[in-house]
Amino acid sequence: MQDSRPRHVLEGGGSAMWSVAVSRDGTSLVAVTMDGAAYLWDIGTAVEVCRLRVDGHLSACSFHPYGHRVVLGGSAGL
Repeated sequence: MQDSRPRHVLEGGGSAMWSVAVSRDGTSLVAVTMDGAAYLWDIGTAVEVCRLRVDGHLSACSFHPYGHRVVLGGSAGL
């Protein structure tokens, strides 16, 4: 039987997450917020790998299907 408790809680900057994506290999997670932040985490360790801030808001994120690239979309475009 699996334990139903979360393994990690990923903390962002306090703003609501609008979009979340998991990399194809299952090792990374990216999330974007309305206040213009994108967060990249290592899923296995729950370590924040990178944080990017942009002018405007972000509303979508995805991993490129061939490699470790992230696409972000928001009020300023892609």
